[in-house]
Amino acid sequence: MEMAIGGAAAAAAGKAGGAAAAGEYWSEALKSFLDHIPVSSVSGAAQSFPSPALELNLDGSVLDAIGSMYRGDVGGAVIVDEVHSTLGKFVDRDIGFVDFPSLVLWALEELDKVRTEREDKSSDFLSSLERHPQIAETKIAWLAKLFLLEPFFPVRSHDTLFHAMLLFSKHQRLNVIPVVESVNSSVDGFVTQNAVIELLLRSSGLEWLDKIADKQLSEFRFVKASKPVSVYSDQPAADAFRVLSKEKTGVAVIDRKTKCLTGMIQCSDVYLLLDDNSLFSNKRQVFVFSSVSTYLLLTNKISCLLGL
Repeated sequence: MEMAIGGAAAAAAGKAGGAAAAGEYWSEALKSFLDHIPVSSVSGAAQSFPSPALELNLDGSVLDAIGSMYRGDVGGAVIVDEVHSTLGKFVDRDIGFVDFPSLVLWALEELDKVRTEREDKSSDFLSSLERHPQIAETKIAWLAKLFLLEPFFPVRSHDTLFHAMLLFSKHQRLNVIPVVESVNSSVDGFVTQNAVIELLLRSSGLEWLDKIADKQLSEFRFVKASKPVSVYSDQPAADAFRVLSKEKTGVAVIDRKTKCLTGMIQCSDVYLLLDDNSLFSNKRQVFVFSSVSTYLLLTNKISCLLGL
């Protein structure tokens, strides 16, 4: 009996050891694969025209920053501080990065605090900001105190994708990595987490990568990290934007009756507040369902998944 138990224990230990060894093998295979892909292979890391990155001065205003990013149709901008050394050269000129959605969501939250019943319902987002200079003229530098600025950790085009992913994993607030050619040179492009995922999705067919892709979500730690952020489809769109401002992540839209997933609202969708004046002015009357189906056009209705 004891021998049988001992044998079973040894077999289990061997199986566990084999699984651990296999896990280490796949991890090393992934590392080796990523360590041979240059950052320049990632979409958006290099542009064909010079200095594609929009730059904002540290003492610039929120209104100017939002307007510049919206007119330039860019997702974010590099924050620069014109500091000269005794040698007449720039020292740490690029000091951070601010993304468009975070800036708009912060301004939207501040506007809600000063909203009055006499507010012009036909007003667009930028005009509303102009009428509240205490918000519009807020300096970009002051936003650093609210942790709205992302750290500036650049990579060079010949650096590897593994290096970029290490930066993403070690700095949770980091969503965008600038690409430069040399110290204090202009930013040539950006590496985003979405672009990295898109590149990896095109790498199917590799045995070790498919092994990882075929694993169940329950085997990864993030599946138990927290409950997914969601709103009901019959809530005002303003509620969804308020959740976006707090969580800085995608918000699932759930049907209250069926508990089915009907769509998703992402931070990038705040562009619609500037594109469509009616969505901004009626965000407390327009339901999330209407936003998803009429404005955001993100997904068709999806059948119930995982008991949501």
